[in-house]
Amino acid sequence: MTFCSHHLKIVASAGNFTLWHYHTSDKKQEILKNDYFEKACCIKNGDILIIENNNNEEKINIQLYALTDKKPIALLQ
Repeated sequence: MTFCSHHLKIVASAGNFTLWHYHTSDKKQEILKNDYFEKACCIKNGDILIIENNNNEEKINIQLYALTDKKPIALLQ
């Protein structure tokens, strides 16, 4: 699948920083591709994403990512 803006919500925002929550059933490998968040025009470098990944093949997985050039970089693993 591809990025779905309806699954992206603002959790908190202050100054130039926004904390986002994104829920998807896409696999982690799909989410971490370079172009997954390309269409997310509202997300900017330095924002933090909480990504909740829930699909039938993997357990529910919640990860914390920083965004650099629209590519998520894991903060905690």
